[in-house]
Amino acid sequence: MAHVNGCVKRLGSFTKASLYGFLTLLTFAASQAGPLTFQGSSGSKVASATFAQNGNQLIVTVANTSTADVLKPVDILTALFFSLAGNPSMAPVSAMVPNGSVVLFGPANGGNVGGEWAYRGFTKKGPFGANQGISSTSAGGFGKKNLFPGSNLQGPVSPDGLQYGITSAGYNPNGKGSKSVKGQNGLIKNEVVFTFDLPDGYSLDSYAKPISSISFEYGTGLSKKGYVPAFLIPEPSTWVLVGGSVLLLLQFRRRKA
Repeated sequence: MAHVNGCVKRLGSFTKASLYGFLTLLTFAASQAGPLTFQGSSGSKVASATFAQNGNQLIVTVANTSTADVLKPVDILTALFFSLAGNPSMAPVSAMVPNGSVVLFGPANGGNVGGEWAYRGFTKKGPFGANQGISSTSAGGFGKKNLFPGSNLQGPVSPDGLQYGITSAGYNPNGKGSKSVKGQNGLIKNEVVFTFDLPDGYSLDSYAKPISSISFEYGTGLSKKGYVPAFLIPEPSTWVLVGGSVLLLLQFRRRKA
């Protein structure tokens, strides 16, 4: 928003209608630009979620990008909540640890960690106003029946506790911290890729605002302490479009003067 605020100051005496038109253009451009990436941060907590549609599948990459070490359970990223326009009924396909990420203190099962992560679609509003949720804990009503395909790797055959939550990019397994985050539980550093089957004909591009109410949850419960809201990060191509629009508006202002 700092970029937008700077642009607004430069526009000076433009009418409210011109300003609203400019912001509408920014929103439209961001919503139409390929994969959508959202980032949230609060203190040392920093995470991102990227949504991409490939045919009838939705691919969601969740990453704990913080450079800080993890010292306690509430530093572990355990859930993502979001709303999809139209609230489609999705089917979980896989939860995989990609190249460049690793599993610590537990088996990776060939990169498949589906037996430790679960998915729920909410017919009514779920946690934090979302209609979709991905979680490695039971908080929010996730249970055995919600698991992704895969083998149980640690703990009960159900999403539970910190097992296979996502630790930070700056995590030091030999550093200080509670035992629960330094060896007791399997942890993933630093991202997981989730794949879903979408209903036939469903397309994110059909909606001006396809994804909303995005938030990350840390720790083993749903609380304000672990809640981190996320916001869309426009792609570079979007800023090019916006920059061109600003130049056109400035030229229009000069001509009017």
